[in-house]
Amino acid sequence: MLAIAALPALFTSCDDDPWDPWYNHYGPGYGRDYNRPDGGNNYNDDELDIVAMAQTLRGHWTGTTEAKFYDENGILKREVYSTDIEFDQTDDNTSGRGLQNDYIGDELKYSRRFSWYIDSKTWDIVITYDGGEGEPAFKMIISYDDLSLDSKTFVGTMVGEGETDEFEYERVTYAKKALDDE
Repeated sequence: MLAIAALPALFTSCDDDPWDPWYNHYGPGYGRDYNRPDGGNNYNDDELDIVAMAQTLRGHWTGTTEAKFYDENGILKREVYSTDIEFDQTDDNTSGRGLQNDYIGDELKYSRRFSWYIDSKTWDIVITYDGGEGEPAFKMIISYDDLSLDSKTFVGTMVGEGETDEFEYERVTYAKKALDDE
């Protein structure tokens, strides 16, 4: 009778279920054993996982951005910003629009709109900042391997031509699903 009572314990586990969208919080090493471009893909649900990742990204974040870039004279510069950034999600669920405001002290240094998507092959987050008056669009990539994303924090490295930004943000709020572009 004792053996029968103990039998259910052999079939339970304390581990998170890998199909849970919050499993391992999309941090370093996320999904290496399933549903990841370089993982075992045991469940063939990559699209659902990418949508869950995009839904986690969606929202308003605030924190610091350390930008390293070359100025017009080819000199390496470093600036640290207080950043407010919002990711809105479009109807296709793995892309959207957004707005990023970077401050030094109380001064607004940059305000830029952007479009973003999650690359379905690499799971990288690709951000393309809109071009302005006389300025071309500018693409930055957050490599999946340099990313930690969960419902409360968004930390990583963004790389573009001649610029590398290390950022650490905390969630402020969730955003609406779609952004009506102005």
